[in-house]
Amino acid sequence: MVKLDVTNSKAIIVDFNPNNFISPDFTGTPTAPTPATSDNSTKVATTAYVKNQAYAPLASPALSGVPTAPTATAGATGQQLANLDFVNSMLGGNTVPAKYLASEGWVKLANGLIIQWGYVDNYATETLPTPFSNTDYIVVSSIRSYSGKAAGGADAEIIDGKTTTSFRIGNFGSQFQGWVHNWIAIGY
Repeated sequence: MVKLDVTNSKAIIVDFNPNNFISPDFTGTPTAPTPATSDNSTKVATTAYVKNQAYAPLASPALSGVPTAPTATAGATGQQLANLDFVNSMLGGNTVPAKYLASEGWVKLANGLIIQWGYVDNYATETLPTPFSNTDYIVVSSIRSYSGKAAGGADAEIIDGKTTTSFRIGNFGSQFQGWVHNWIAIGY
């Protein structure tokens, strides 16, 4: 404790305890110099220093660079973030699926299953976006349009001539000219 002797204009230390200076309890509004924004020392960080760091706000932050997050446990649900490790574990492997996404495209899952899709005009040979390892894949199709008119639904399409890289699809007969078929193929 410090006592001020007003009669002699001097301070007198009474009951000095050095431990009071190790972790003092501040009261009121203590101030300190604000370190430079680039300071990486053990100096006291003032409120101004923290605000000058330009951290993203907690509500709806705009992240940049390569932000990281903890990996959720397998099967987790809710609104927490899903990082790449979590997504890969849910896909059964350690890589995000290879993909080629367009009007004709494909995706290969970590277990090797390949899903491909596309469309073809009339009865024609369709080249697959990526080859299958064998011809045991399944192709399903439906009519998208005929002679420029919208159509939809299932039809008895003929699928034949399957190879690992292509198949034939369509209907026979002149009445089926101008038909466009959507298709999906699934296999390994």
